[in-house]
Amino acid sequence: MKVLHIIAPVAFGGGESLLLTLINQKCADLDEEVVLLYHAPPFEEALDRNGIPHHVLRNASLGHGRPRWAVFLDIVPNLLHLPALIGLIRKKRPDLLHVHGFPGSLMVALASLFLRCPKLYTHHFYRQQPRRFERLVFECVYSRFDANTAVSNLAAQSMNQAFPGLKTPFRTVYNAFDPRFASPPPPDRTRWNLPQNVFTFIQVARFTPFKNHALIIEAVARLDQTERETLHIVFAGDGPLRGELVRRIEELGLVPHFTFLGLVPHETLPSLMACCDAALFPSDNEGFGIAAVECMACGLPVLALDNQLMREIIGPGGLLVCRTELHLGLTRMKRECALLKPMALERSALFRAPRIKSEYRDIYTRISPGGASGIPQS
Repeated sequence: MKVLHIIAPVAFGGGESLLLTLINQKCADLDEEVVLLYHAPPFEEALDRNGIPHHVLRNASLGHGRPRWAVFLDIVPNLLHLPALIGLIRKKRPDLLHVHGFPGSLMVALASLFLRCPKLYTHHFYRQQPRRFERLVFECVYSRFDANTAVSNLAAQSMNQAFPGLKTPFRTVYNAFDPRFASPPPPDRTRWNLPQNVFTFIQVARFTPFKNHALIIEAVARLDQTERETLHIVFAGDGPLRGELVRRIEELGLVPHFTFLGLVPHETLPSLMACCDAALFPSDNEGFGIAAVECMACGLPVLALDNQLMREIIGPGGLLVCRTELHLGLTRMKRECALLKPMALERSALFRAPRIKSEYRDIYTRISPGGASGIPQS
């Protein structure tokens, strides 16, 4: 069965990570390629390193760290390339299209007016209630797909509440972590220039407002000096707020307690996480939270805000606190980390790649006339 994945990549986030991990879980009877609606150098480099065939539709890029809403501003240029997408699909002659996110969903829904091909859509974010016009448009879009999935129960519920008229309601198929996170190399803090004898937290995230890096900085500032001297925070990522966050740390006199590593290649993250003791994931609103799961797979308990998604994803694999008590969570995590570590590892088993690939493959088999007979290889 030939599967053509279609994605509008923004740097290297949860959707891109899922797609790379899924394709790397080889099935003997699946032939998979990727269509990128425009350039995304970090993602393209990862595809190249993994030997995954891919095609770029537009000679344009949104740039690394650009927010997702920027994709919506690019609708018209994307739609002008709809004939090229239709031509590429006809040339590749896939048995199934697997579409990840917007605007791929809209473009493939329109392309389906001219093509006959089974279609699966995967949604990666929590959906706010749409306006009436949005509901009408997107119910038409999602109704064109033979199956719809979302990467968490929360994301699926939000989509089904937003679009109650769908004949193919959204079901949950979790995101998956790369198996390399389950077997990280021995820790080597000197490689990353990290302090040797302090409790180290890591946050892997783009520097955008909803990732709440600023909340972490303020939490550290609320600790007394003795507590601060026993911990260190590592930020791995890049984005538009980095400069502002660096200035705030300097204003508060907290420079010795933070390390900014910039964008870290995905395949080297396991070695970085192996050097840390616990993870931070204080986002208010996510569709899944792949970085939190990757950290748990490396044996790092996660300190997060207490919300519906984190209760679903992290469960007993970490600590959940209200946003005004994040500073207390930092000190509590230092005390309880050893007890939480095995629970984090156990929780991560829900998101193992062979298991998730098998769920997707079952959907492929159900909606594609040709079917499939292979079994994902672990």
